[in-house]
Amino acid sequence: MPNLRTAALLCASSLLVSILSVSSLLIGQSQAFISISSSSPTTRTTSAHGKLNNNQAFNILPIRTRSININTRRTCINTRTRLLAHKETKSKSKSLLDKITSNPQRSLLFSLSQTTAGALLGPFLDSYHSAFGVLQYDSPFSAKLWSTTSIPALTTTWWVPPLFGLAGFIIGWMYILLDDFFDEGETSIPMGRVSGPIILIGIAIFTLQYWLSGVLFACGTGMDRTAIFGIMTMLAFGGYVALDGTKSGLVTSLATAIGGPLIEVVLISVLAGTNGGYHYTDPGETGFFPLWIVPVYFWVGLLMAI
Repeated sequence: MPNLRTAALLCASSLLVSILSVSSLLIGQSQAFISISSSSPTTRTTSAHGKLNNNQAFNILPIRTRSININTRRTCINTRTRLLAHKETKSKSKSLLDKITSNPQRSLLFSLSQTTAGALLGPFLDSYHSAFGVLQYDSPFSAKLWSTTSIPALTTTWWVPPLFGLAGFIIGWMYILLDDFFDEGETSIPMGRVSGPIILIGIAIFTLQYWLSGVLFACGTGMDRTAIFGIMTMLAFGGYVALDGTKSGLVTSLATAIGGPLIEVVLISVLAGTNGGYHYTDPGETGFFPLWIVPVYFWVGLLMAI
């Protein structure tokens, strides 16, 4: 979203281009008028009424003058197109800002709900990878809850809940803003308007994918990285087609699939040797994690869409 200084510069540059274009147009028209006026009467072609029509007048103009007129017209058209595009961009930027500020209470509740959902659901899903040995925290804390002591329902560390909460906040607002940018909404998804059952189905499928990735990893030599990557990719693609299918969903999920692993690289590097450190038991193709983590992250974006 452009700031006020950028918007002012764009507006000033557009205005300057408009002035130059109009000036060029007036100069071109003046040259054309002078050329017509100074032409010899014997060289003019007249119409039936003794006057030059538009096509005849244009045809007798010098080639240089005609070229100036054509270029001037093109400049005017291009300038008008740029002005319209700039106006549309400003209008969209204003509508995005209005969407956030028109109802502050609703925006605040949405932000809190997305943050809370991420902070609560994320650590429990991440616990599947701890349970199946995909990753290990240096100083974890665990809670038995409905599970067993040997395999607790929750195994995490101090920074995981706030990180997932922040992810929920960012991804949630990305969808809101991108839906408005691409003129998409609930009616754009394959299943129509979002409902409670669709939300539960999406959460269930994502939970299954997270659990399945851990199970397949625990199979050891019976399932290599490439096979897990293929299965996770098919699940991610199928989930996108069935539950989302929008441009905003694709952009958000791709951003999550790229940004999530990159953040993990930073966390693994920075937190090494601290009480928040962790590592993947299989560093995989990257030296930090196996690549099948990427389609799992893709599903994170889809989950926040519904």
